[in-house]
Amino acid sequence: MPKFYWTVLGLSALISGARALVPDDLRPEWVLPRADEIAFGYSDDGIDAVVEADEQARAAKVAALAAHATQVVVGPTGRAAALSNNLALPILADEHYVLAGGSAGARDERGWETDLLAGLGFTASGT
Repeated sequence: MPKFYWTVLGLSALISGARALVPDDLRPEWVLPRADEIAFGYSDDGIDAVVEADEQARAAKVAALAAHATQVVVGPTGRAAALSNNLALPILADEHYVLAGGSAGARDERGWETDLLAGLGFTASGT
């Protein structure tokens, strides 16, 4: 296995997304966690890569989550979701990752990899 990533919830993105939620985003039984209650968020300095996505990608993520209604419930506006614990979390467009195996490629000023395929033997090709 030359490279392997785990997906994580970036702490600052999670806190920022949660703060942006409004009552219309939530179902009545949901609870919005305080920042100090988000112990499962991954520290930003430990994140190796972020795939930055646009609104179209976020909409696809919302649709995918909604297709699994027995596992996760998407809120009325599609900006939040919750598992059976009723803890409301924002549905973020960006995906955060930590490198669990292999070697990281070049990093930017944030410490994030800029080429997730670096070191895998792929070469650039014109299109």
